[in-house]
This record gives sequence, structure tokens and C-alpha cells, in this order.
Amino acid sequence: MDYLSFRFEHFKLEYIWSLPNYKEIVDKALDIIITKAPVYSNWEHPSAVLFTFEVKNDDTIEKAHKYLADFIETHFKDQQKIMMIMSVVLYRFRDKFISYLKQFLLKNKDLDIFKNIWLETSGVITGSRVPYIQKEIDFCGEITTMVKGLPNILDYADHIKYLEQKIIWLKKDIENEQKRDFEGYID
Repeated sequence: MDYLSFRFEHFKLEYIWSLPNYKEIVDKALDIIITKAPVYSNWEHPSAVLFTFEVKNDDTIEKAHKYLADFIETHFKDQQKIMMIMSVVLYRFRDKFISYLKQFLLKNKDLDIFKNIWLETSGVITGSRVPYIQKEIDFCGEITTMVKGLPNILDYADHIKYLEQKIIWLKKDIENEQKRDFEGYID
């Protein structure tokens, strides 16, 4: 790797999880990363490099999941840290995103923080955006179902309203995208 192609995500850091003091190392690394790169978009956060595992080792994955759960328990009031760790979960452990989001919501019902958690990934899209938007609608639907199942549902009425509105907007996006797709065929 030469100087000009240096990128943080090129680091291979999974060995950290095999060290006896991995929690302290990851804590310090995340503090530095969040200070230097606050979350401001739905692009993958640089902190995800700490949770990138080339070799799927069950022990390492289990440690990472335990770390993520503990991190949420500790930092549930800190918007930037929650946005960062949920970005990591969304990109690295998407199948567990809803359960980690549930863990967060049970600790913190703050609607503003919830609204700032990205519920979609970013990337290059080729062809029609419709399938990608539909996946986002489906994902928001799954999240809505989870929220409706939380205790004291009235505490989450605004969360549900927000998600349902987001789904309406996404359906409008599909309509607009289908019009653009159709117009592209006419030209």
C-alpha cells in the first residue's frame, strides 16, 4: 500500500479481538474515531473497520456482539455514539440491527435520537432504484412491527408515526422513480 492509496478501511484489525484487553482498545479507538469523524451521513462509518472480520470466527463474532450490546447499554444517551454504533451494526451485522435498535429504544425513547439513526445504507446503485427503495420500505415495516411490540406502546407513538410517514415518503419515491424509469425508455 503506497502513501497515496492509504485508507483507514484497509487496516486489518480483527486481531485486536484476540487480545485480553480488547475492550479497552476498541473503546479508545472508537473515542478517537468519533472525535475525528462524527456521523453525518448514511455512508459506512470509519469505525466499522474495527468490526470487519475476514475470517468468521464464532468466538470473535460473539465478542463483537457482546461489545455492541454493552456499548449501547453504556452510551444510550449519547447521540453521536449511538448513531456511530448503529451504523456499524447496519453495515456489519444488518441481520441483528432490529434487535440492537430494540435494545436502544428500551433504554432511550428520545424521538430525536431515533430519527437520526440511519435506517438505510448508502452506495452506488445501477439500474432502477425501485428495488432498493422497496427493501428500505420492507425494513422500515419490520422496524415498525418491532416498535409496536415494545412495552408501553404509547411511549413510542411518535416513533411509529415517524416510521409510517417515512414509508409513505418512500412509496412516493418509488412512484417518482418509476416515472423516471419509464421516461428513460421513451427517449
